[in-house]
Amino acid sequence: MEMKSALKNNGKRLGAFGAALAAVAVSSACGQLVPQAPQPPATVTVTQPPPQESPTSGSESTSDSSEAPSKSKEPEAEDGLACAAEELQLQLDPNYPQADGSHMTLKVTNIGGRPCQIRGYGGLQFVDFNGKPVDTELNRLQANPPTITIEQSQSAGLDLTWDIYQSPCVEPETLQFTPPGDDKAIKSVWGRGAVCRGGLVDATAFRNVWGG
Repeated sequence: MEMKSALKNNGKRLGAFGAALAAVAVSSACGQLVPQAPQPPATVTVTQPPPQESPTSGSESTSDSSEAPSKSKEPEAEDGLACAAEELQLQLDPNYPQADGSHMTLKVTNIGGRPCQIRGYGGLQFVDFNGKPVDTELNRLQANPPTITIEQSQSAGLDLTWDIYQSPCVEPETLQFTPPGDDKAIKSVWGRGAVCRGGLVDATAFRNVWGG
């Protein structure tokens, strides 16, 4: 009887001890942070603009400004009436030195078999004694030149003015003249000394010069 009573008492002690251990475990678990399940990474959506189509071969680009601007087109006479180089004879009238430079009339005479027209200025080019072009700049003084009709054996002229003091200067041997609208030149011996300011020449538009 005593042994049964002792075993019964031991069983109660073990049950109480187990309950105490369980209480301690629950208390420890409540004092710790419970790790959370990992969250999926945030998704960032990047929207790109649609690709630009490349320009076709027939389109022109306006973004490239490296191209040099084109020169203004020389005004021409009416179709079929413009004086051609082979119809004109070039003559340089005597120059008149003045305080502000030298002045001269460049004259062309119609030696062809028909009346012809000339409008504007044409082109000038100085050539040195070695036959090489030198610096030449023509300053056209009239914006809207008239059209001049040159009858057979009659002449038209434009007035030239140039500086003889301010360097740099060029020393031409001949002057070449290209009529407006033509690509052929006629020439005459210059014989007027240096043309300064880099070969700059001021010119009026052509006008009739009566008397040949």
